[in-house]
Amino acid sequence: MRDPLEFYKYPEEWVSERCIAEGRLSVKRKIESGLFILTAEGWLRRGITTGTTATAAILGAVLWKERVEVLTPAGIPVFVNVRLKRASAEALKFAGDHAFDATDRLKIIAKIERGERRGHNIVFGEGIGTFKNGGKAVSEAVLRQISENLRRIEAELSENTILVEVPSGREVAKRTGNSQKGIFGGVSLLGTTGFVEPWCEKLLRTKIEIARRYDKIALTTGRNGWRFCMQNLRGFQPFVFGVHIEEALSALQDCEEIVIVGAPSLLLKWAMPEKWKKMRTLKGRKREVAIENISKAVLKKARSINENVSEAIILSFFA
Repeated sequence: MRDPLEFYKYPEEWVSERCIAEGRLSVKRKIESGLFILTAEGWLRRGITTGTTATAAILGAVLWKERVEVLTPAGIPVFVNVRLKRASAEALKFAGDHAFDATDRLKIIAKIERGERRGHNIVFGEGIGTFKNGGKAVSEAVLRQISENLRRIEAELSENTILVEVPSGREVAKRTGNSQKGIFGGVSLLGTTGFVEPWCEKLLRTKIEIARRYDKIALTTGRNGWRFCMQNLRGFQPFVFGVHIEEALSALQDCEEIVIVGAPSLLLKWAMPEKWKKMRTLKGRKREVAIENISKAVLKKARSINENVSEAIILSFFA
C-alpha cells in the first residue's frame, strides 16, 4: 500500500492526468485545496488536525476504503489515505510545514464493533486524554465534524459501535501542554477548521510583512478570535498569530493602533504563566475578576513591547 501521507507530498493526484504527467499543479487548485499558503518565498503546506485525522480513520473503517474524503469544519473537503488492517483503519496526522507540532505523524485507529444499536456509537478510548471530571478531550468542533461526515455517507452505514484509539497517545501527550490544562492519559482531538497552520519562520515573516500594510490591526490567538474581530471590530484588520504574539508586537512598531484578542489560556500563559494553573479553576465572581486581571496583565505586557496597543479582549474563560 502507498504511504498514507503520499497525498500531501504529491497533491497532483487532485488534477488532470495531463497535469500529473507534466508534474505541475495550478496555483488555483493549490489555493482551493486549503492545504497550501502562498508566500513571497514560495509555498507552505498546511497539515490536518487530530480531528480531521480521527474522522478519516472512522470513515475508512466504516466504508472500508483506503482513501476517504473528509469534510473539514472550514467546509473544504480533503482526501486522506487510510491503512486498512484486519478490523481497523489507521490514519496518520500530518503537520504540513509546522515547525514544532508534537502530534506530527500521530497514528489514530478506528475499530468497528458490529451490534444492534441503531446508528453509530462513538467511543473514545486509549490514548485520548481525559479531564478530571471523566470527560474525554474531544472538542465540540470535532464531534460535529465526525457527525456531519457520518451523516454525509448515511446511506452506506449499518449499526455499529466505533472505538477510536491513539496507541502512542500517552507518550506523545508528554510533549504537549495537556497536563497543564488538566488533561491526562493522552492527546486531545481538536480542530476548529480541520487544518493545521504551518507555523514556521517563513509564515511568521509573511504575516508580519502583510500586517505592516495596515494602520489598525488586531492580533488574535486563533480562528475564534479572528471571527470575533471580523464581526465586532470595524476598521481593524485581524491576523492570527497563535503563540507568536510577542514576535508580532516587536515587529509591528509602526502600526497606528493594535488590539489583542484571544483565548484566555494562551494569553494568560503569555502574560502571567505563574498564575495560569490556579486561575483556570475559578468560578463565579472570582472568575469574572480573573478575566479583568488577565486583560490588564496582557495589556501591560503588550504595551511594554509595543506602546501602540490600545486594548486586550478576552473572549471567554477556559470554555
